[in-house]
Amino acid sequence: MLAAGRPVKPGGWRLSPARTGNGLHLADLAAICAIVIGSQAAIATPPSQRLDHVHGLRGIAALAVVFQHACQMVREGGHTVFDPLLDTINLGRFGVVLFFLISGLVIPFSFKGARPLRNFVVSRLFRLYPAYWLSIPVLSWVAAVKGYPPGFATILGNLTMMQGFWGGWNIGPGYWTLNYEMGFYVLCALLVALRLLGDPRVIGALVLVALVLALLPFASGLGTIREMPFFIGIFLLGTLLRAAFADGSIAARRWALLLVPLAMATGIVLGGAFVPVPNNANVYFKPLALASSMSLPIAVFVAVLWLKPRPGRVAMYLGTISYSLYLFQDIGLHVLPHVLSPRDWPMTYMAAVFALTLVVAALVYRFVEAPMIAIGRRLAHPAPAGPGKAAAG
Repeated sequence: MLAAGRPVKPGGWRLSPARTGNGLHLADLAAICAIVIGSQAAIATPPSQRLDHVHGLRGIAALAVVFQHACQMVREGGHTVFDPLLDTINLGRFGVVLFFLISGLVIPFSFKGARPLRNFVVSRLFRLYPAYWLSIPVLSWVAAVKGYPPGFATILGNLTMMQGFWGGWNIGPGYWTLNYEMGFYVLCALLVALRLLGDPRVIGALVLVALVLALLPFASGLGTIREMPFFIGIFLLGTLLRAAFADGSIAARRWALLLVPLAMATGIVLGGAFVPVPNNANVYFKPLALASSMSLPIAVFVAVLWLKPRPGRVAMYLGTISYSLYLFQDIGLHVLPHVLSPRDWPMTYMAAVFALTLVVAALVYRFVEAPMIAIGRRLAHPAPAGPGKAAAG
């Protein structure tokens, strides 16, 4: 995400007034996008491993983040057309919370095989890092265009995807969420090693502890208000809801009856609905906008798990390329204003951002993500040797 609600350090990102310029031929971008999407040879996840109605949510979450940031660029350019929406909900934070819930649902069930920890590390390495590493020079260039080129040490730190653990700067505004993802992976690995990840009673208790820790500064008046416990609780809540809805666990359902409303209430409190929080100082994180974006995604997620709506092909494809949509959104957001003014042409700018971002994401998925995912799967889950090969060995 953009650095909304977070202080921007040197080498990081900040919004700047948009420049006016020439128009952009949207028909060309749309045609390219149609060709790329139409010829896409995506690697489909077997139905047994994916809940399609949840997979479709990935695309919605990614588009929500892009839409929020494009609206912010329009406002920064001096146009007020999106102000009512921006003051009501932060769709960027909405999308991030939705992403965390989806990861919590999916990731713990990626530990499988005779060597689950090793297989998980291999599959995640090939799933996340290739596109992420590609995004670093691209977003470094975008930062340079904006006048904030990152230093060499910052680039090296970002290569790990764990720069947030030591307070390093994020070259891409959305990288901070990947730091949380990595932390959740470590927690899952620990729970797998302790043979506790599959126990909904343990997961429910951990969610409760996380939410209590998030609320403790409000109740006691002691400590610093932090979102980290809430986000960890959201990841684990996704895991619990998978057990409740997909696996039919009675214990998980009982925990969910308590924890879903508690999590929504915690999100509202952390949004500053009752007591101001530090994030409210940001124009995009006013109490209503932040509180709604921290709580509504939970309700949406539960509703989708309950109703199981069948997503269309477009939603499924957007879910497939959602990671690249999220990573590479800043190309359109921050380069297009040099040729297309968000202030003078807000709707055209928005359409151009979505078109360009879709094209870039489709290309990155086709030529980077998909091949690397296939390699990761072969390494993590090699096909058993046939009788002939076994005899030859």
